[in-house]
Amino acid sequence: RTLRVPEPETHFVRTDDGKILRLTRYQGGNKGPLIFTHGLGVSSLIFSIDTIDTNMLEYMVAAGFDCWLLDFRASTDLGYCREQWTGDEGALLDYPAAVAKVRAVTGASSVQMMAHCFGATTFSMAILAGLEGVRAATISQISTDYVVPFFPQRVLAYLRTPQIFDAFG
Repeated sequence: RTLRVPEPETHFVRTDDGKILRLTRYQGGNKGPLIFTHGLGVSSLIFSIDTIDTNMLEYMVAAGFDCWLLDFRASTDLGYCREQWTGDEGALLDYPAAVAKVRAVTGASSVQMMAHCFGATTFSMAILAGLEGVRAATISQISTDYVVPFFPQRVLAYLRTPQIFDAFG
């Protein structure tokens, strides 16, 4: 279905380690700016899914928010999701670059954040590391204190599974 949002504007931002992140803006009004950040193994499209009556993007645009969908290095729409990187890198490099870009484009002194899943974890890490320019945040699903199940996640981590996969191409 056709989404009930304005035409998007696409902005790109370079992190200090050279990654190019995507910010997609839907200017619904003068509330905000509001940055959405997604989880692991997905992209910012989770906020604009068209299989439900009203998605989060449509809801916030209708409420008058200037919405920015961030695709950070975990996004399946960016090639970086296939590379090895840490949550620290996402937290310390992606969020400061994205917040600075949104503030520069909008002229806003601060932004609001809606962070989901692994995006909530890395965003929380960024805040705890001193990220500036965020005045309010909604954290969805997880944050900084979560327990990883022993099987299979911890077992795969202990086995250094990514290195094993790399060895086999």
